[in-house]
Amino acid sequence: MDYYKRLGVSRDAKKEEISKAYRKLAKEYHPDVAPEKEKDFIEITNAYETLSDPEKRKLYDMYGESYADGGQSQGPGGAGGHGFHFDQDIMSEILRQFAGGGGGGSGSKTGGGGGGNFHFKFSSGGSSYGHGGNYSGGRRGGGGSGFQQFFEEEYEDIYNNNEILKISANNWNDIFSDITYALVINFYSPACSHCVSFKRTYIDLSKKYDGYIRFSVMNCQEEKQLCKKYNVKSLPHLILMKKDKSYENFYGSRSIENVIKFINDNIPYSYMEISNKKKLDSFLTKSGDIPKVVFFLSLSDNIIMIKALSVEFEKRINMGIIFNTNYNLIKLFKNQNNIVFPSILVIDDIDTLAGDLTVLKKIEFNTLSLRLSHIVAQHRLQNNIYGHITTYQELTKKKYESGQCHMKDSQICFL
Repeated sequence: MDYYKRLGVSRDAKKEEISKAYRKLAKEYHPDVAPEKEKDFIEITNAYETLSDPEKRKLYDMYGESYADGGQSQGPGGAGGHGFHFDQDIMSEILRQFAGGGGGGSGSKTGGGGGGNFHFKFSSGGSSYGHGGNYSGGRRGGGGSGFQQFFEEEYEDIYNNNEILKISANNWNDIFSDITYALVINFYSPACSHCVSFKRTYIDLSKKYDGYIRFSVMNCQEEKQLCKKYNVKSLPHLILMKKDKSYENFYGSRSIENVIKFINDNIPYSYMEISNKKKLDSFLTKSGDIPKVVFFLSLSDNIIMIKALSVEFEKRINMGIIFNTNYNLIKLFKNQNNIVFPSILVIDDIDTLAGDLTVLKKIEFNTLSLRLSHIVAQHRLQNNIYGHITTYQELTKKKYESGQCHMKDSQICFL
C-alpha cells in the first residue's frame, strides 16, 4: 500500500498537511460513524502513524510498507520482527478527536477507552486496541474484556455532588416502582473517558427535561450485578425505562440531538396525532364523558413534554395534536380565526368545532398541567358530576356516537 496515496497527499507533504488529511478521513471512517469501514480506518491510521513520525517516515521512504522488517536493526521498535509497537499517544489523540474526547491510551493504567465494542488489530505493530477499553499494548497488557477493565481500579466518582439521581442496590427498587413517565439511566464508570466527556451533555439533558422525565446514573464500578442485569457491555450505556418496567437501549453517537430523538421515539404517550379528517372524526367521537383538547403545535415545539402531559391526563382528557404543516385540517376549524402556534383548543361542540382557544406564550410543564387541571374541573361542573348543574342540548349523531347524554349524567337531550 502506498501510504501517501492512502491519505491523498504528495510524497513531499509537510506534517501539517498529513495531519489535516488524516483528520478529514478519520471523521469519515471512524467506527463510531461507519462501523462497516473498520478496515479503511485501520489503513489510514497506520498510514498516519507512520508518516507523522519523522524516523518512521524516513524508513518507510527507504523500504516501503515492509520497512519494519528491513530496518529492524536500526528501527525504533525491533520487537520480534515487528519493527515497533503501536504508538499509544497516537491512539490517545484519535480518541480525543473522533470518539467524543478523552481517550486514555497513553499512560492509562486500564488502557483507556470508552463506549463502543470495536476491536482493531494494527498491521504495523504487535498491539491491538479495543475501542471499548480493551488495549493489549498498554501497561497491563493482555487482551481481556474492555468492560471488565473498567473495574480493575478505583477512580474518583464523576457524579459525586448530588447533581443527579444515583441508583444503587439500596434504592433501585423504590426508584423503579415510582416511575411516572419515564426514567433514563446512564450506566457509567469513572474509569471510562467517554463517560467523563458525556457527563456535561447528560447533565444538560436532565435540566432540559427536569420536572417530568427523571434522569439517573448507575456506577458500574460499584454496582456490577445491576449493570450485568441490564446486559451492559460497553460504557457509557443509556436505557429509557417505562412505567411498565420495559426499557429501550440507546445505540449510536451520543450527541445531544441523538439522545433527544431516542427519548422522543421511546417515551410513552396517549394523545392522538390528528393528521386527516378521518382521524379528526375518530378523535371527536371518542370518550364522550371527558373533555376534548386539541394542541396546535409546530414541529419545533417540545413534543416530549406534551407526551408526558398526555400520560398524566390519560384518563381525564382526550388529547389530540395538529401540526402547523397540516393546512387542510386547520381550515376545518373555521370558527377559530388565525390559529396561532402554539395554542390549545377546548372543544365545546364537536359538530362546529367551536370552543375556547388559548394561545400558549410558552410551553412550560407546570403551567400546562395547571391549565389542563382547570379544564378537567370545569368539565365536571358543566356535566353535573358534582351533582348540581343540569344542561340541555341537541343530541346529534356525533354526540350520540361519542356517548353523550348517557344514563349516568343529568343532561336533557333533544333529538
